[in-house]
Amino acid sequence: MDLLTAGLIFLVAASASFAGGGVVRRGAMRAGAVVPPRPDRWHRRPTPTFGGIGIIAGLAAGSAAGGAFTPSAAPILAAVGALFVIGWYDDVAPLSALAKMVNSLAVAAFFVLTLASFGTTPAHAALAIAAIVWFGFI
Repeated sequence: MDLLTAGLIFLVAASASFAGGGVVRRGAMRAGAVVPPRPDRWHRRPTPTFGGIGIIAGLAAGSAAGGAFTPSAAPILAAVGALFVIGWYDDVAPLSALAKMVNSLAVAAFFVLTLASFGTTPAHAALAIAAIVWFGFI
């Protein structure tokens, strides 16, 4: 993939994500689907929920634009889908920090297991380790 194509795919994904996020934000604020400020959170104003919809919209748009809906992309798309479901559930029925971390690490383990079935190289192993660490901190 050349740099121009990658840039266009990024622009499509970012545009869809920003647009989807804006729509979700306005809808959540109108519906009162917000998380009020709490001492254990960083935000100081009510924060809208369901922001994952905008993120998944960007992923879908970028994947469609780049033709990434292929069998080799299945582990990545499955992991993203699972994280989306965890986030959605957390917005509907808030999970504890421990439950979120355990779920995220389970998704990371699934990701690494399925990624291994596609053949691994040292670069893939490093990426898998980075993914587990990243998923653990989401």
